[in-house]
Amino acid sequence: MDKSILKLLTQTVLIENSTGTTKHGTVEYGPPELCKALVMLEIKAVRDDQNNEVVSSGHIYLDGKVVVGIKSRVTLPNGSKPPILSVKPQFDLDGSVHHWTVYF
Repeated sequence: MDKSILKLLTQTVLIENSTGTTKHGTVEYGPPELCKALVMLEIKAVRDDQNNEVVSSGHIYLDGKVVVGIKSRVTLPNGSKPPILSVKPQFDLDGSVHHWTVYF
């Protein structure tokens, strides 16, 4: 990500990636990773990972180097852990992930 854009990531969130599920179906998570982010609170309609239209209460911009997925868990700066509705990569001209947009 361009250094001038990285300067916009002025907040931090915790990302915990799924490591699997227990025999009872509970999602298990790896250790939390502190990530620079920009959290935007905005209600809007988005498509979830099943392509259903859902209402998002906000989104997070993360550097493209961050590992994040639909089964990850995010902790916002206020301590809340909203469910992730959609994770969208934004690609650079060379095909690499420039940044992620995570809708919650």
